Amino acid sequence: MTSTPRSVKISVFFHLKLVGKISAALALTAAAGLAMVIALLASDKGANYREIIAAYGVAHENLQLALLVFGLAMVVVAALTTWLVTLYASFGFAGPLYRFSRNLELVTEQGPVAPVPLRAADQLQRECDAFHDCVGELRLHYSDLTDLVLRFESAMAGGDTDELRLALARLQDAERRARL
Repeated sequence: MTSTPRSVKISVFFHLKLVGKISAALALTAAAGLAMVIALLASDKGANYREIIAAYGVAHENLQLALLVFGLAMVVVAALTTWLVTLYASFGFAGPLYRFSRNLELVTEQGPVAPVPLRAADQLQRECDAFHDCVGELRLHYSDLTDLVLRFESAMAGGDTDELRLALARLQDAERRARL
């Protein structure tokens, strides 16, 4: 079983803490808004019993509409907040995926080049490190192949059959390593 790196645990905790704060703020906003709607509807109490009953009747008639409007407004606010939190959280994954695709494009177009680095707050850091290791191995392999081709060419120019056999064996070994 693999252990989760400490930085990933801290990052997840930070995101959960942020989502908790946003949820608590939305809940407090909803409670305050609901209290305000009820207070506005029940504010005119009147001076005698008949006016009090009439005010409560009007409040009762308008309460359903007021709660419906406030409820819809809270749904819109919650949906917008959820969208923004999701958008913010997705940048931690979308950014690295874009960088990985860009790095692959650069490697295919230009050969082994320095990869575009990730931001420190991005997710997929472990995968990025593995990608950097692969690019390093690819650079080493290209360097080995270039060196072996130069040796092979110089051995051919010199006509040394023992050196040609040795260079051919090294090229075959490099090809075998490339297949793995």
